[in-house]
Amino acid sequence: MKAFLPLALPADHPFWEADERPLSAVDELTVQPEPKMIICRDDEAGHHYALTAGQNSQYLEKYSKITYSTEFGFGICTRAQGLAGSAHDGALVLSEDESHYRLRLTVEDATVDGTTLYSRWDAWDDVTVDTWVAPALPWHVRIHRIDTSRRLHSGEGGFALDRSGNEDPDAFEHTESLGRAFVQYPAGTGGIRDLRGDRSGCVVNQDPNTNVCYPRTVVPTLTGTHDPGIHWVATAVTAASADHDEQWDRPPVLTTSGDTAVVTDAAGETILRCDADAPGPLDAFTV
Repeated sequence: MKAFLPLALPADHPFWEADERPLSAVDELTVQPEPKMIICRDDEAGHHYALTAGQNSQYLEKYSKITYSTEFGFGICTRAQGLAGSAHDGALVLSEDESHYRLRLTVEDATVDGTTLYSRWDAWDDVTVDTWVAPALPWHVRIHRIDTSRRLHSGEGGFALDRSGNEDPDAFEHTESLGRAFVQYPAGTGGIRDLRGDRSGCVVNQDPNTNVCYPRTVVPTLTGTHDPGIHWVATAVTAASADHDEQWDRPPVLTTSGDTAVVTDAAGETILRCDADAPGPLDAFTV
């Protein structure tokens, strides 16, 4: 609403006489330590979004997801069973029965280490998840360590894209296979990849009228099943409002050796490195 405040100024105010100036240069990445967020501005992809470590709040959809986009909006949970009503876009959600899913609940710890976000959070009293998130424009990388005493089903979503106009089968594209899901619509493109290839890729139509921007949305999704124990999952997500789908074939790469895991971008630059000697919360990362 601040943008509308000048409308209250009188017609002879100096504001209306000032010369227009171009927007100042904005960094691709801006780290915000207090809310534990990284603001990503990808002009080439026409996509601006935030990565978050999560905050404790009763408004889970507003503060608990991993990503929030100005281009694609976010979804709100509904009573619809399954992933369609789970608001899993930009998030990892967990379920015991594949009907009722839980978002990131109580955040026990959250830190910022350079351009890496970390959080430890609970889904149940006997289920703890450690999550690391790092940008690699036009991608971002998520790594989760799931420690569970019960059998769980997981769903992890990319960005929610407007699926208006999908009555014409030639106007959109869905790609679903092991370890990946990709969608292309007039409103943009989006995809999600499992960097370990363990989970199944699918495209989920969210419950209508649950996105804050669009009446109907679609989410590229990874799904998996996890028996009691410790499980590691690694994910790369991308989206663009511009014609940027060629980046889909240049994803980040995960390599592991012993207790060390390294994620690099398509050019070989390190995005995220975790090993037993790393300081802080990253010392928990073993594969």
